[in-house]
Amino acid sequence: MTDLSELIRQFDELIKSAKSKQSETTESGNITLIQRSYLNAIEKLGSPTLSELAKFLKLSKPTITISIRVLEKKGFIERIPSSTDKRSSVIKLKEKGRQITDSGKAPYQFLAEEISTKIKKKRLDRFKDDLEKILNKIKNS
Repeated sequence: MTDLSELIRQFDELIKSAKSKQSETTESGNITLIQRSYLNAIEKLGSPTLSELAKFLKLSKPTITISIRVLEKKGFIERIPSSTDKRSSVIKLKEKGRQITDSGKAPYQFLAEEISTKIKKKRLDRFKDDLEKILNKIKNS
């Protein structure tokens, strides 16, 4: 039986390979890793205000304001006046921004589909259940 650390390394290689293939087909528009993390946070939060985004990222509003302006100028996001508070605006992903956040998920989706097609449903369900338990134990330890 293969060593667990070796299995994890091989799994990591599969993910890296899928990411490499995906990055060849996705136009990132010269976006930094920090800007990508902002886009991911915006997606996760829905349509956050600048304050909500800053709080989520544990950064100050002035720190993220510059990057938000750059992302807006590059067409990844838009700021829309808030319907509840006219003094603030909400930040929404535009299609170009959504493509960036989706491209980050594609390698994992590809790997999930590969696994799903290679093993029977009952075993897949058990695998997912075991993986979820492992992840929860690691997160909660």
